[in-house]
Amino acid sequence: MVRENVAGTRQDKGVITFNYHQVVGETTWILYEIWESKADSDAHQQKPDVQAFIAKAPQLLAGEPKIFQLGPLI
Repeated sequence: MVRENVAGTRQDKGVITFNYHQVVGETTWILYEIWESKADSDAHQQKPDVQAFIAKAPQLLAGEPKIFQLGPLI
């Protein structure tokens, strides 16, 4: 399910980077995404396949995801 989501999202308008990483030796996964604009990210979040993925998340995850929004350093 994650592979399908990543492959589809990489085709979305405004994606610069969209990757999942597993922390070595842990069951923790990190989704790292960079978008050209907040509008592009917001449009992605509204897609039916993304909404379906989000709806299934509580059944798939061990806990509530932690979401961080990063700003540019410079």
